[in-house]
Amino acid sequence: MSPVSMDTYLRVVSPHLAPVLVDEEAWSRLHAVAALLPPCSLAGLELRLRANQPKVDFFVRLSYFDPALPPAFLAHPVWRALQRVCEHVASPSGRLHGHVSRLFLEFDLDAPPSSVPTPGLFLVLDTSRTVVPSEMLAIADALGLFKPNAGMSEATLDRCMAALPPAAKLAHIGFMLSRPGHAVRLVIERMPASAVSRYLDEVGWRDPARQLSSEIDDLAGRADAVVMLDLDVADEVCPDVGVEFYVRRGTDDVPRWRSFLARLVERGLASPAKVEALIAWPGFTGRRHDGECWPPNLEAGDLAFRGLARSLFWRNLNHVKLGYRPGREPEAKVYLGFGHNWFPIGTPADSE
Repeated sequence: MSPVSMDTYLRVVSPHLAPVLVDEEAWSRLHAVAALLPPCSLAGLELRLRANQPKVDFFVRLSYFDPALPPAFLAHPVWRALQRVCEHVASPSGRLHGHVSRLFLEFDLDAPPSSVPTPGLFLVLDTSRTVVPSEMLAIADALGLFKPNAGMSEATLDRCMAALPPAAKLAHIGFMLSRPGHAVRLVIERMPASAVSRYLDEVGWRDPARQLSSEIDDLAGRADAVVMLDLDVADEVCPDVGVEFYVRRGTDDVPRWRSFLARLVERGLASPAKVEALIAWPGFTGRRHDGECWPPNLEAGDLAFRGLARSLFWRNLNHVKLGYRPGREPEAKVYLGFGHNWFPIGTPADSE
């Protein structure tokens, strides 16, 4: 069997993305970075929604049991640190075992990727356990994820945790290793949209014009009542925040997405052509009769589940993030997911 990379998976779903979403230059960068990575069962793209914003970033969920990192990567200190993270998540005696459930890598593609690209790392936390940010940061520091003298404020992190509404949880901690600065990304889930502004006030973030509150009020009624909130924290809460809007999977998700995206178009935050292309993205891709582009590493599973399950790549519209910094125009990004699963015969996916 010839080596399989993440690019093999990307090429299965790439015909479903219109050029208005991913132009030739963006595809070149995506294929270049995906070809360096092992196959991952879940991945996605981050796209800007305004016209004339061609940049597309790439993210993957990395297996921590056997990440299969190329030898050239492990000569780089960041990737050696990522390897240690995987070991500490996978091993029952590891310092992250039981605290972290999944790992995501995000690749900024402002420029063509190098032969050893530096990703951002997101630790997906087990939200059923109590998370003490200062403890998690001490672990990350010990694993070599921080630059020296990072200047993190435990008091600021603790303030961010203490102010959370009752149902909200710290879901992810992100280390933006490819970017300047030393901030840590906190991603908070189950945050009521109506509680975002008050929460930000309590943690010391300031928006004198109250524009973000107005933006959330305008969009929240067209999506789910709870959002995810992204904060960058260093010695204080940084000016840039993100509010992630979701339309959870259901029988009415396409009309709701249309309504939400139409509002972004009305506000000048999204291109009508991009929105139409996005609506066409969700669905399933099965193996063609000629087998072209089908990843050969899936063949053993396809044979084992024959007659029981269908081997399919799924594609979804995961969420829209409104990025905001006081005094600037907001920016809307969409996150498209894709991955592979075997779907039992008789489920809705089987009819695709």
